Parts: sequence; C-alpha cells; structure tokens
Amino acid sequence: MKRVHLKKLEAEVERLRKELMHKVSGDYTKLADPAILPLSKQLDGLITEYMKETTMMLKK
Repeated sequence: MKRVHLKKLEAEVERLRKELMHKVSGDYTKLADPAILPLSKQLDGLITEYMKETTMMLKK
C-alpha cells in the first residue's frame, strides 16, 4: 500500500516539477513571482511528504 502511495507522490512531484519549469522557462528569478509561488510551495510540500514517507519506510 505504501509503495502505491509513493508512486503516486513521485508522479505528482514530477508533474508539478515539469509545470514549474515550463512556467519559469529558465528564468529562475521568476521563482519569486507571486503567480509562481503557490506552485513552488505545493511542490515543496509534496517533496517533504515524499521524504517523510521514505524515511518512515526505511526505519521499519
């Protein structure tokens, strides 16, 4: 069950990463743009969740 959840998280992280990179288009100063920040924060949250899940799995 956990592995399925991790795979979904991985897919969502990759989808958001691609969307963010597309919107930034190589201009990393856009990462501070108010229109981009929510997407960046969402991606950060998913990465944090993924890291917590993988850490918990490794401890078992």
